[in-house]
Amino acid sequence: MPNEFILAAFKHYIADSYYTKQDLIYSFGVPEENVSVIHLGVDHSVFTPKDRQLCRQKFNMLDDEIYLLSVSSGEPWKNTGILKNLPYKVIDIGYGRGQYGALEEERLADLYCACDVFLMPSKAEGFGLPAVEAMACGTPVVASNCTSRPEVVGTGGKLVHPDDINAWTHAIEDILDSRTRWSKRALTQSNKFSWEKTGQETLQLYEKVYSEGKV
Repeated sequence: MPNEFILAAFKHYIADSYYTKQDLIYSFGVPEENVSVIHLGVDHSVFTPKDRQLCRQKFNMLDDEIYLLSVSSGEPWKNTGILKNLPYKVIDIGYGRGQYGALEEERLADLYCACDVFLMPSKAEGFGLPAVEAMACGTPVVASNCTSRPEVVGTGGKLVHPDDINAWTHAIEDILDSRTRWSKRALTQSNKFSWEKTGQETLQLYEKVYSEGKV
């Protein structure tokens, strides 16, 4: 069944980013007033700053080496191929692929904390949850400057063109030169997202739409 027919069956829609909202409006003709944005959240009891050296020991990482991390499905639009051109060691994992296989949340949080910078080079993201998980662990982010990343990463990281390898290299170097400052900015940005906030906003929206007789 075409997406247009599926979307027509509903009276109100929740988008996980303003980018997704605009996509619904312009790609499928959903009326703007029928779409509300509620961002996804992160479990701050799991994704939280930990001692980097202790976390590195869990993955047999060297103390004095720089490690960059990417977590994605590896699909073409994730654009992870560009990471091979960086002059740093990049750990590229996700959906059971990569050197560590499938990781449970606790171990994934350890890996975020063990790495120096988190990278998200994808060309399309509805939200981009791994970036928020990384920031919640105090790991600075470099992400591509398109679709939902500007609103999600915000000032918690650096945004660059997805295909500009020089821009990626310079952004990473800038963060490494002042990682403590960028780590604080990442934590501040991540505090804007929590599952508690997501739940509260969803309940408030339901009550509003219900009172208007739209459900």
